[in-house]
Amino acid sequence: MISLTQQIHHYHFLILPVIAIVGVTAIGIIADRSITHRIRRFGQKTSWKGSDTLIKALSGAPSLLGLLLGFRTAVEWAPVTASQATLLNEVIVSATIAFVTWVTERSLSALLEAYNTHQKSLFATTTIFNNIIKITVYILGGLALLHSLGISIAPMITALGIGGLAVALALKDTLSNLFSGIQVIASQQLKMGDYIKLGSGEEGYIVDITWRNTTIRALSNSVIVVPNSTVASAVITNFGRTQKDLSFSVPITIDFSSDLNHVESVVKGVIAEMQTEFTKKMPTVDPVIRYTGFTDSGITFNANLKVSEFEFQFEVRHEFIKRLHKALGNEHIHIPFPTREIVQKTSLPTPSTDD
Repeated sequence: MISLTQQIHHYHFLILPVIAIVGVTAIGIIADRSITHRIRRFGQKTSWKGSDTLIKALSGAPSLLGLLLGFRTAVEWAPVTASQATLLNEVIVSATIAFVTWVTERSLSALLEAYNTHQKSLFATTTIFNNIIKITVYILGGLALLHSLGISIAPMITALGIGGLAVALALKDTLSNLFSGIQVIASQQLKMGDYIKLGSGEEGYIVDITWRNTTIRALSNSVIVVPNSTVASAVITNFGRTQKDLSFSVPITIDFSSDLNHVESVVKGVIAEMQTEFTKKMPTVDPVIRYTGFTDSGITFNANLKVSEFEFQFEVRHEFIKRLHKALGNEHIHIPFPTREIVQKTSLPTPSTDD
């Protein structure tokens, strides 16, 4: 029967590699938690909004790095032949390149997202730029991996250059949408959350810009998908480009016999009351009433109202019309029905001629 001492002596060559893997990996896990804790504390002290994004990008990276270093150290201490050590080192190098590629992609995405949060830019929040970053980083990582394995990448680059022309011709419309999307983003005339209206009539909030389409959410919560090339060439009204506030007019007609000064005071009173009640939807500004002319039915004027968001205008208009109708009725101000005065002339009899 083999004693415990003999068993330990028999497997002693595995003890140091296992200790290396477990020990260095444990150090990586401790470093992972320590870095995460420090970044979170720094973000809380400085109110830096990018701390959560950075934690998300680096979470798990020190632990994986510790695992790779542990295996690298274990190979040095393991009783393996030179050819086996070379093969294991190649595997570890390949895993390291894949690890660096993964960390680089997450870090760049996190930096763009943090920049977007700070500058309120469009770049990091659109799918198109996230996809471009991922594809570029992973292609470069794949080429580096092939090069580390001794595979020549020069013929691949040449083949890609030659085949790129054929692909460009075959995917002409797709590439047109891709570069149109980049153009729309780079111009910074549109950003996420803007309420826009296309010349063709589609309108809504910008939700996303992908490599092919721009996604717009209408007020009915339906989704409108527009090709990027159409957006790039369309006439667009951006209601959120300069400021979110929006003014709109409600046309009203009153009777000719109305006291115009009294009417104006009643309308302004209704608007002021609504501004006090709907503080989040209606900024506090001086109400503006403008008489516009005489019609067949009465005197017309516009009541100008301002809302803080585009979509609030519909609710505010609805509530204003209800309250104004009640207020005018209480003040005995008549809203006339459409009328028209018609004057009919009687034709004179045709004089007769004697034979």
